[in-house]
Amino acid sequence: MLVPYLVFAQQGAGPDMPIILEHADSIVGAGQFESSSRTFYGNVRFQQGNVTGRCDRAIHNAAANSVELFGNVVVRQGRLTMYAPEVRYSGANYVATATKGIRVEQNGQTIEARRGVYSTNTHIAQFFEDVFMYDDSMRMWSDTMIVDRDDDTMRATGRVVGYDSSDRVWFESDLAQRDARTGSYALTNNARLWQWGNSGDTMFVSADTLDSRREPNGSARILDARGSAVLIKGPTCARSGRITYQERQALLQLDNEPYVWTDSMAFVAKAITASILEKRIESMTGAGQALLMSRVHNAIPARYDQIAGSVINLSFAQDTLRTILAAGDAQSITYRSDSTKQEGLAKVASDSLRAVFENGQLSDVYWLGGIAGEHHPERLVLGKETEFLLPRFSWRTDRPQMAQPNTKKLR
Repeated sequence: MLVPYLVFAQQGAGPDMPIILEHADSIVGAGQFESSSRTFYGNVRFQQGNVTGRCDRAIHNAAANSVELFGNVVVRQGRLTMYAPEVRYSGANYVATATKGIRVEQNGQTIEARRGVYSTNTHIAQFFEDVFMYDDSMRMWSDTMIVDRDDDTMRATGRVVGYDSSDRVWFESDLAQRDARTGSYALTNNARLWQWGNSGDTMFVSADTLDSRREPNGSARILDARGSAVLIKGPTCARSGRITYQERQALLQLDNEPYVWTDSMAFVAKAITASILEKRIESMTGAGQALLMSRVHNAIPARYDQIAGSVINLSFAQDTLRTILAAGDAQSITYRSDSTKQEGLAKVASDSLRAVFENGQLSDVYWLGGIAGEHHPERLVLGKETEFLLPRFSWRTDRPQMAQPNTKKLR
């Protein structure tokens, strides 16, 4: 019965490219081949152009040029292979639909979901509900995912969670887009990223949009966080309109009104850069109306030590501040006290200044060039602390806290 059916289909009657059932152990059906439905049982194999497949049972509708596949369904096109318990395939629209689970494999990448739709014409696959994608280095979970085989791109939406073992990165967002050819991905809306160093320390970044891309002809990454960006690394954290991290240069760049907290101090400037050594911040430089602030003590919360300059450089050792260098119209305001009482403040202006810290405590300060100093006794300072705030002073209390990644989906 199968031989004349195949001959009839291949002679061109019906659709331009009919679905051809190549093999089955048995066939059940009646009526004219071109208008009837046939059920094929056992070791079923079918073909349409470069699309092939197999299953345990198939119901073929010649008039609609469609086939329903049941049991151990496998559909192949080129390097793509689809596995599912049931698939509806329309030869007229070139669309395969799986509603009871699907797994797709291609080029070392696997995607699993509860439902999926694949177009053998456009080579675009869509996945829905509990989507899980994995390859040699990446794991990603989402509510939906769209993959374009021709462009080798992916778009995931809805509670996206991912892990990249090659970069030791865990990320989350509402939308994630990945370009496998360039090794780049973009996270949008509630984007958050954690990167672990060799010693277990973590860098946390969040923003409206997070882009991670590899440098041309290199493996080093560039991370670009834009819109309400937050950075936390060791005792240092920051808020900024934009944060960029260049892995090769181990350099952080903060632009658009950056505000940095480090230990008990706050740091502002028009732009701030930080150099990282062995996953720790080694130095930090603020350029353009830079100001470093530190609350003196909690007993009188309005009192702040301050250092200002056109450029301020901070150097660290093992996450502890070691030196401060301020250059260009340097100014300092430091409150004085002994063990029993407050002794007012000293206000000094100079070309530059250098402050040295021991075990996190200020030990020495050096003023260089054009020095002009004032001492204000306690009686002229108490209750008038706001009169001794330098320009650009801003003590913010919205210091960001490290969020915890959603690792419940990890498998």
